[in-house]
Amino acid sequence: MKLSMRVVLLLDFDGVIVDSPAHFVDASEEVARLFFPFVPRKRELLDRIYEKYVKRKGTKGEPGVAGRVVGFLFYPVLVAWNRALAKHSSVLPGVMEALREFKRHGATVILFSSKDWISDYKERRFRRTGLQRYFDEIVSFRDWKERKRLLEELLERYSDAVFVWVDDRPHRFRYNVNGRVVPVWFQFPTTAEWEKEVAKEIPRLRKVKDWEELKELVKEYL
Repeated sequence: MKLSMRVVLLLDFDGVIVDSPAHFVDASEEVARLFFPFVPRKRELLDRIYEKYVKRKGTKGEPGVAGRVVGFLFYPVLVAWNRALAKHSSVLPGVMEALREFKRHGATVILFSSKDWISDYKERRFRRTGLQRYFDEIVSFRDWKERKRLLEELLERYSDAVFVWVDDRPHRFRYNVNGRVVPVWFQFPTTAEWEKEVAKEIPRLRKVKDWEELKELVKEYL
């Protein structure tokens, strides 16, 4: 007979719950038309930003000091961009059904995701999904050091649980995987190609392509 155990499910937001990575350019084009209508070759500029800063962030970590300075100087633009991203993004298929099942089985569900460049905007975008009733708490981090510290605090607080950590960016699992943490790579199409080499470095990495596969994987621990 299978013995059930306490499960803590850590879920990333962008690329796991919502399809925002696929709509980065859509949101950016909308904001460019609003704030920079006379800038020539806007699409080429956006493609360069996407290639250099968004894709690179996948394997090299969170935005540094320079990125935060840019965020401060262009705050109104970033606010508009986050609003556009929320408008264009939608919850991925199967999310609500899976979350209901996880909660029925007694799982603790935590949003475990990096902060947006604008403080608390990730939480605001999350509330727009209407999924917050299925979550026990929101834990957000600014950089890899804070992520590691918060994970250690969660491991201590839920000392009797196995953690199933789901993220579309495997680089975040580096140095954070132990016997109680099951790393699950959600292979969101937009980001999966960027990190396939990084994924090879992660021990005991599990892979899913959608929420149906994720639901079946989590059932193994419930």
